[in-house]
Amino acid sequence: MRWFLAIFTGLFFAASATGGPPEILEPGLSVMQVDVGLWLHRSDKDWEGNGNPITSNGVFVIGERAIAMIDTAWTDDQTAKLIDWAEERFGLPVRHVFATHWHWDKMGGMAEVNRRGINGYALDLSARLGEEHDIDPPRVTFKKSTRVQLGNETIEAYYAGPGHTIDNTVVWLESRRILVGGCLIKSDSSKGLGYIDDADVPAWGPTLGRVLERYADADRVVPGHGEIGDLSLIHHTRRLIAKHLERPDASAP
Repeated sequence: MRWFLAIFTGLFFAASATGGPPEILEPGLSVMQVDVGLWLHRSDKDWEGNGNPITSNGVFVIGERAIAMIDTAWTDDQTAKLIDWAEERFGLPVRHVFATHWHWDKMGGMAEVNRRGINGYALDLSARLGEEHDIDPPRVTFKKSTRVQLGNETIEAYYAGPGHTIDNTVVWLESRRILVGGCLIKSDSSKGLGYIDDADVPAWGPTLGRVLERYADADRVVPGHGEIGDLSLIHHTRRLIAKHLERPDASAP
């Protein structure tokens, strides 16, 4: 029976992640349920002003008495709308907000988080880099890892080393066996490493090796952009890294 439930749950999660209808909060801002008590949020920004917005992923974890948010949206305004939606939808306060690195797509709404008095969490290096780029730092920082209890759910933020940025972390939802990889992990549809101006590409592969070793029993992986997958996304990202190191001029988004 246990194996049947595991398969059923995995199929439900996968189907919801790829086929469930999103709720559109406004153009370029949406939420979509991917599991019981777990919602994917997506926000768009036309970063280069070329009419091709970039869609960034984040997650809401709905606890019994509070909500955790993993990664903000690009802007304070988008983040405010997402937090308002979550609190109104579930009748619970957002108590914790994790940022997986300092870039705007993951920490750009931290000023709104701070304004509301919510505990934001990020690597101390992320906080410093954010401040250098006029992004508000979170209220709580850590050096290697931190854990927060959300009812029965243990949420762990962990720094395995440089990669997409020198400060990128991952977030582990222990009881769900879900890894939120941020931009350290690329989606299956990614043909290259994307934006790497702040990356440490040679260190990226070994960092992913440490992530894979620590979270080897992950069932699902949420990349920073694109569709949800499983641990094969880590292997896919490592192949993209190897390809880039062989031919740096061949990198694609």
